Amino acid sequence: MFSLLLIGEKPYVIGHRGARGHAPENTLAAFRQGVLLGADLLECDVRFSHDWQLVVIHDETVDRTTDGSGKVSDMTLAELQALDAGMGEHVPALAELLDWINWQKTPGIVIEIKNESHVRHGIGMAVARAVQAHELIERAIVISFDQQVLVEAKKYCQQIATGVLYDSELADPVATAQMVQANSLWPAKEILTAEVVIAAHAAHLGVFTWTVNSPDELQRAIVTGVDGIGTDFPEVLRRLLSASPE
Repeated sequence: MFSLLLIGEKPYVIGHRGARGHAPENTLAAFRQGVLLGADLLECDVRFSHDWQLVVIHDETVDRTTDGSGKVSDMTLAELQALDAGMGEHVPALAELLDWINWQKTPGIVIEIKNESHVRHGIGMAVARAVQAHELIERAIVISFDQQVLVEAKKYCQQIATGVLYDSELADPVATAQMVQANSLWPAKEILTAEVVIAAHAAHLGVFTWTVNSPDELQRAIVTGVDGIGTDFPEVLRRLLSASPE
């Protein structure tokens, strides 16, 4: 089991969409690369397919990341998995990724729920159920910009760790997290501050940031005391942490 709160420790290295800088994002190849490059946690994006299967893909459409075209929510899991997601990789089902995570001693998994609330409901519960079914409650964090899906996940499984994603200033980030019973805050790198980290830690919340790639930006994030950093290049962050004084 990992702790969400690492005050006084080096931050978690979070492989963004696996290791997007080295392999097609959100594919098993990217997740394998993330492990090889030193990620403590792997981050993925999840949506519903047309047949209500949880699939690992970022965009509403398959156009950017596969050789296909169309909305994810209009395609079945079988249709999505017939597409080439790059380098011969396919679009994984979340269950497939969680099965693979189960075989690894590390890392943990961060699941970002991408929700089209006007089309689908129940995705927060479905993700929590999948994590629970794979016995990964102690190694998973469920995050989203959509706070209602976090509430839904917690309602299904109180023990699941959740996090509030945000990319614009919140009037009171800590109060926002507490309102939805989240365990962590996930500010974009542009709005991450040491003050947010201090306030969150005082409230026993973790703080994680994203997507940080250059050495200078990574170093600026490190000095805030943040608990984890999402990056397309896990090896760069791992190298910086290894070189830092204890």
